Amino acid sequence: MATGTQEKLPDSGRLMALDYGRVRVGIAVSDALQITAQPFTTIEKYRNIDDLTDRIKKICDEKNIAGIVVGLPINMDGTEGEMAQEVRQFTEVLRRTFQAPVLLLDERLTSVQAHRVLQEAGTKLVRAKGKVDQIAASFILRGYLDRQIH
Repeated sequence: MATGTQEKLPDSGRLMALDYGRVRVGIAVSDALQITAQPFTTIEKYRNIDDLTDRIKKICDEKNIAGIVVGLPINMDGTEGEMAQEVRQFTEVLRRTFQAPVLLLDERLTSVQAHRVLQEAGTKLVRAKGKVDQIAASFILRGYLDRQIH
């Protein structure tokens, strides 16, 4: 479910999804037709928000990103905690920094789904921390794409 003040994302062109965290940010990207959502990379050990946005901008430029979906961590009871407020602030920084529109999307259970996928694949979770974030980002992006009617 899309949340808060929304910008319309374009109906074509590659989209990016972000699973924001204080230590790691998982990134997924779509194809230009917005059919697939693929885990792409994880940004780890960023120094500050400026460093993080610079690294995201580089990927946006390389991949010709037309819009960004950011996962909003809403509690199961529908309330927002401290992390959700941090994500909202980060999203506002993205909106001021990027030409591409930025949208927030409820990300409940995406990390749980990502852990499950890795466990089913036999991946040791200790070695897969960064993978969890990019797979969670792909679930966020897939959730957005599944809600769109082209």
